[in-house]
Amino acid sequence: MFDDINTGASSDLDHATDTARKMVMQYGMSDKLGYVTFTNGDHEVFLGRDLSQGRNYSETVASIIDEEIKHIIDKCYADCEKLLRGNRGKLDAIAEALIEHEKLDGKEFEEVFENGFLKSDNPEQPSAEQSPTEQTSAEQPLTEQPSAEQASAEQPEIKTAPGEK
Repeated sequence: MFDDINTGASSDLDHATDTARKMVMQYGMSDKLGYVTFTNGDHEVFLGRDLSQGRNYSETVASIIDEEIKHIIDKCYADCEKLLRGNRGKLDAIAEALIEHEKLDGKEFEEVFENGFLKSDNPEQPSAEQSPTEQTSAEQPLTEQPSAEQASAEQPEIKTAPGEK
């Protein structure tokens, strides 16, 4: 799953790159370039006008912009891969439930995500007085929940503009 890169993600990559470019060029979210925008303020293309207008920054700045865009994409990819690998059991449980049921509503999805299975598929759930160690292997969830500290440590850092919290 993680080592198989294919063409299916093409539009996702286009969207991610466009978002990263806006972060760097319009929103001033670059560590190297700071809180500066690199657009002319006119975002509409009219009869090819954008194609003929020049940049208002140097080749050196253009190169830094490209580096910053790549840095954002690479960091987000690594963060995403870490989250997916850390929740592999949950991904597999969701995949199993979808194979069995074909579709899940929001409540069912959350149930599988939290428990590792649908209770309707496993009616012999332990009672409140039965301890988790007394559960049979068929009753045990497919995954363990991360602690609150682990979950918060896995959240990607979100940059904010100056003056925002």
